[in-house]
Amino acid sequence: MSVIKFGTDGWRALSAREFTFSNFAVVVQAIANLLVREELPEQPTDRKEVLIGYDARALAADFAAEAASILAGNGIPTAMTRRPTPTPAVAHAIADRLALGAFVLTASHNPPEYMGVKFIPWYAGPALSDITSKIEAEVARVYETQDIRRDDSAVPDTLDPRRAYFDALRYLIDFDAIREAGLRIAVDPMHGTTMGYLDTVLRAAGCDVRAIHDTPSPAFGGGLPDPSEERLGPLMDLVRTDYLDVGLANDGDGDRFGIIDFEGRYIAPCDFISLVTDYHLRDARVAPGAKVVRTVATTHLIDAIAERYGAEAVETPVGFKWVGEELRKGALLGGEESGGLSRGDHIPEKDGIFACLLAAEMIAKMGTPLTDQLRRLRREFPEHRWFRRNLHVDPERREAVMERFRSLGERAQVAGQKVAKVDTRDGVKVWLADGSWLLGRPSGTEPLVRVYAEARSKACQEALESLMLEMIAS
Repeated sequence: MSVIKFGTDGWRALSAREFTFSNFAVVVQAIANLLVREELPEQPTDRKEVLIGYDARALAADFAAEAASILAGNGIPTAMTRRPTPTPAVAHAIADRLALGAFVLTASHNPPEYMGVKFIPWYAGPALSDITSKIEAEVARVYETQDIRRDDSAVPDTLDPRRAYFDALRYLIDFDAIREAGLRIAVDPMHGTTMGYLDTVLRAAGCDVRAIHDTPSPAFGGGLPDPSEERLGPLMDLVRTDYLDVGLANDGDGDRFGIIDFEGRYIAPCDFISLVTDYHLRDARVAPGAKVVRTVATTHLIDAIAERYGAEAVETPVGFKWVGEELRKGALLGGEESGGLSRGDHIPEKDGIFACLLAAEMIAKMGTPLTDQLRRLRREFPEHRWFRRNLHVDPERREAVMERFRSLGERAQVAGQKVAKVDTRDGVKVWLADGSWLLGRPSGTEPLVRVYAEARSKACQEALESLMLEMIAS
């Protein structure tokens, strides 16, 4: 068995290679052991039920049934969805039903040949490291003993989280404003779990909704279920051709968002999260000292907006589990550059459906397209130039490249600016004197070093981009 590691949001691996039924059974049994022995940190003792959901991938429902059998064999009551279901809807069901947690069989935005599993604890957000480290240790023990208990005769209860989840969305989103605006919207679930979710609530709000890629496909139509700029060409074309107000997309399990403006242009997640931050903080009802959360790789424009309104910006490592932890502590909202967003009065799990509905609400209530809102924000804060690059590096050279990033702290200047500080908590982040920064993070699964940067001038941006190429030069 290859080493099973829980990354920023669960365990993912290639189906039929690392992600096999035998390896998956070990993971489920390990978690069942910890739940039965009540060994997870802060585990509540008054909750017993565990929920099970899955996405549209091949064999996802079969893996879900395997989880139900093993949990039943350990005396744990279960409820399982009967169709592919968005991760945020399952997470909300944990809170709604006061469940002990949930297994979601999904590899999220990864290619269809991958499978994955997320264990979402009782607080309805991604499992933190103190939980996943215990799971990994127990996985190693169960693999040695192969003590896996099943009850194949048990039938899990049926879980249909739609009604409760929709009710929550009606509380969170101003659907009256959306209805009055009469928005014309394109949606792209990318053959994933948000079919029948985002389109349904928007049509109920009186929107003219055009849907594409809204049929089940275990191979996601031969594409990648990732709502990135590179993957949303058909949605852009539909918005432009039909003169629609906005295009909204979700990834394979519905926890990430993609936004297309009325001109058919992609709005980067950092830009949208900045707009959302400004939209919430300019509201006089927000108490002074409110906190907004971003990951270390996300634009510092959020910090500037927070400062304007007397709020505090909190930086976390990459991974929505850290953002969710701050939301549980009372933060107003939080987001990450990869397309994750949630709010403190919602679940501490990223929710792409909620994010898309916020986009519709903002267009309706502000009375202007998102593009115009973004242009206004850029006029007010012209000095933030965020960008990202994937540097392809052979695995054997990856550590050498990261060492070059660490050595930047020893330079007198980087990109024409003095080095203010170096942060190595998550990759290597180099802060420059004028507020510009550069972050290098090695991929754990691909031959890549992901580089994020934000420049305060065009000249600094060009210098940082040249520096990126210098980092991987032989």
